[in-house]
Amino acid sequence: MVSRPESAPRTTALPEQAVQPRGVTRRQWRSVAKTALGVGLGALALTGFGGSRALKVHTALGLAFVALSLWHVSLYKPHKKNCA
Repeated sequence: MVSRPESAPRTTALPEQAVQPRGVTRRQWRSVAKTALGVGLGALALTGFGGSRALKVHTALGLAFVALSLWHVSLYKPHKKNCA
């Protein structure tokens, strides 16, 4: 095992440069998540006009929309708070 000298800087991959599964970058996953949120919101709005026939679909889409929102938020780094 080769040890790193103390003066050598530590290298870490930035999240933008880190490759996600199947060679997709985090930026591309963000774009996919935003598109999915748009499509999901449209479907959710359309099923809202369906009355009692679409109640189960509307409920399932609502839960899926919450899950998509959480996934979308997880693709971003938290902002650093400036403490004085």
